Amino acid sequence: MAISTILVIEDDRFIGEMYVRSLKMAGYNVEWAVDGHDGLVMATNQHYDLILLDIMLPEM
Repeated sequence: MAISTILVIEDDRFIGEMYVRSLKMAGYNVEWAVDGHDGLVMATNQHYDLILLDIMLPEM
C-alpha cells in the first residue's frame, strides 16, 4: 500500500508544526500551507489523500 500524502492548512505555526511532526512520525508524507490562499493553490495543483484544514483562516 502506498504512503498517504496529507496537506495541512494551518496558519498557527505551533499547531502546524505539531501536525506535521506527528503525522510524519506516523509514516505519512505531509505538506503544509501556512495560509488559506497557499492551501487552495496546493490543493488544486496536487492530489492529496487527506486535507486537514483550519476552519478559521483569515482572508478566507
